[in-house]
Order: sequence, then structure tokens, then C-alpha cells
Amino acid sequence: MKFIIIVAFAVLIIAAFILLRIYANKKYKRNRTIRLDNSFGAERRMDPELADRMKDVGILYDMEKEFVPAEKQVDEITWNDLNMDDVFAMVNHTESFAGEQSLYSRLHILCGNEKFFEKQ
Repeated sequence: MKFIIIVAFAVLIIAAFILLRIYANKKYKRNRTIRLDNSFGAERRMDPELADRMKDVGILYDMEKEFVPAEKQVDEITWNDLNMDDVFAMVNHTESFAGEQSLYSRLHILCGNEKFFEKQ
């Protein structure tokens, strides 16, 4: 009799844990959807945190540009004339610093060098 009670209690605990995980997962997805809906179409600007990180965001590009011909890169004058830092801030929906670095590098390197990107 004791064994059946212990097994039933264990099953209840496992079922409660599974239901809790399902609820948490649905809540996470719902919140993510709400966050995406609210941010869609919203104008994004260069926030102070990103402005502070911009020097470090360019480190990957600084390393990669040595392997890309100059005519396949956006030079600094053109980059500044087009306010590409602001464009970067608007399209930056990455969730990590590495993602920011990769996006920044890809905005600097013009298309036509598919072999370079295949290596990554």
C-alpha cells in the first residue's frame, strides 16, 4: 500500500512538472509574440549602449577586411555619408554581441564574394 502511494505521489510530481513546463513555454512564446508585434514597424535609433559598443562591434570587420578586396568593401567616407551606423542600429535585431559583429561586418562587405561567406 505504501509503495502505491509513493508511486502515485511521484507520478503527480512529474505531471505537475510537465504541466508547469508547458505553461512556462506557452507564456514565453506569447510574450515573445507580443514583444515582436510591438517592435514591428517601430523606429529604432542608436541607443547609448550601442553607441558605446560601436568601436568593439567593428573588431570582426577589421579582421575580415584584410581578406576582402578593397573594391568589395564600403569605405569609411561612403559609410559615414550614408549614415550607415544609424542603418545598422535600425536593422540590428540580433540578440548577442557576436551577432552584432557579424551584421556590422556583412554591411561593410559588398556582395559578390560568396566564397568568403561560405567559409563562415
